[in-house]
Amino acid sequence: MQRSVDALTEGELKAVLLHEEHHCRRYDPLRSLVAESLGATLFFLPIAAELRDHFLTSTELEADRHAARLAGRHSLAGALHKMLTHPLTSRSTLLGLTGFTPTEERIAQLLDGHPSTLRLSPHSLITSSVILLLACMLM
Repeated sequence: MQRSVDALTEGELKAVLLHEEHHCRRYDPLRSLVAESLGATLFFLPIAAELRDHFLTSTELEADRHAARLAGRHSLAGALHKMLTHPLTSRSTLLGLTGFTPTEERIAQLLDGHPSTLRLSPHSLITSSVILLLACMLM
């Protein structure tokens, strides 16, 4: 049976490697660990989880833009599609592939060529502010 990476064309494989190289050059694994740790430490603030998710999404989108610029949007889109739909792609591979980011954001960026605008929800901003205000009043 064919492995999922074997299903990629040369252009698609180049796009995947460029995407991952971008993560390495920007120390994204370390930065993601810090973001995850802060999100877990500040679990009681809804804004912390939202900021973490926005950060993780933005790192994926940046790596996608880098790969698309150098290998082409078509190659990156083909690779993403094949990796998501290949029968031998395991759940753990999918988690690594999509990270903690909405795959829809990545696909939308590939389709229209424009980066997505990530916004914080007013609800999490207000709730977090109230929690911090109450915490300060109790001290």
